[in-house]
Amino acid sequence: QTCALPISKEYYEKALAIAKEIDDKETEGTINGNLGNVFYFFGEYTKAKEYYEEVLAIVGERKGKAYLNLGSVYFRLRENRKAKEYLDKAVGISIASRDRRIEAKATARLAGVFASVNDNQKAKEHWEKALTISRECGHRDVEASIYISLSNFYQSLGEYGKAEDCLEKAYSISSQIGYKMLEFESLLRIAQLKMWRSEIVEVKEYLLRCIAKYEQIRNFLKGNCEFKMALLEKHGTSPYRLLTDLLCNIQKFGDALYVEELGRARILAEIGRASCRERV
Repeated sequence: QTCALPISKEYYEKALAIAKEIDDKETEGTINGNLGNVFYFFGEYTKAKEYYEEVLAIVGERKGKAYLNLGSVYFRLRENRKAKEYLDKAVGISIASRDRRIEAKATARLAGVFASVNDNQKAKEHWEKALTISRECGHRDVEASIYISLSNFYQSLGEYGKAEDCLEKAYSISSQIGYKMLEFESLLRIAQLKMWRSEIVEVKEYLLRCIAKYEQIRNFLKGNCEFKMALLEKHGTSPYRLLTDLLCNIQKFGDALYVEELGRARILAEIGRASCRERV
């Protein structure tokens, strides 16, 4: 699931050109949405917004998903007023059309908006409501993503036990459904929490699992230089750096140097491939 979108980027762009040529508006809207999802997935929110705006211009106010996507991207761009406006519309349309998946996702996004302005009670209420909806409808990927957001919320409040519990649930669900990127994020955040709590043995275990998952994702992205660079920009070599710090703390300097060099090699390899591709 993690790599289906980036691998399809070139296909989507070709399909979009054909849809425009034959004036197939419905297909054009769908493809613009898919391309927006690709860029959103890797944190390129300004590009994602451009595609999502094209979708809204094509479908008008018929689909809650168009408002959900725009609300989500405005939230990522820290434009909370616009984010809330679009997300409220998404919730209203999804309720009217009985699209509970969109309702759950939009409600969860609204929780994030409330949390960002320190309205913690409303944030918690919206996340709990979104969890209830996602469980009732069996949308496990949505449920896992909500647990990630909830973990960030509890961590910001200093409730680290609850934060870790949410991350463990997110990891369990994402591993069951094959959501690799969320598996990686869950493992990395658990490792970070355990590092802060000086749980050294557990930190090492989670970081090794995290690095294995990171390499698996990189392999899935083979041949997609642009998105490997996006992955690198979004997550850098965080698991490698954390493991290096851990090994230094327990005075395993040789192992620390090896891990640090491995992380640097990853960066140099992707930069080198990107540079070669630009020259070609």
